[in-house]
Amino acid sequence: MIALIPMLGIGERFHGQPPDPEWRYSRQIMGHLIAEAQELARVGREAEADEPQWLVLMVHRENARAIQYYERCGFELIPCVERRNNHVVMKLWIGE
Repeated sequence: MIALIPMLGIGERFHGQPPDPEWRYSRQIMGHLIAEAQELARVGREAEADEPQWLVLMVHRENARAIQYYERCGFELIPCVERRNNHVVMKLWIGE
């Protein structure tokens, strides 16, 4: 099973804000999304349900800045998978 981040973006005026990298809005948002997906997976395991094991997102193949950011967050490109409009798919293991 997968959990999908259908869309994610940070307004340009908030790029690199606040200045302290540990508190950047992008880091806070991604941290919350990953934590929620991990909690879904944990609750599913406890209930022996078929809950998400992967967190997945799509990003435009030419958006190198976003791809690098997602890689720093632990996501990896799924090779040979491309969605419409030149979007590539990235995944992050959230299972046990």
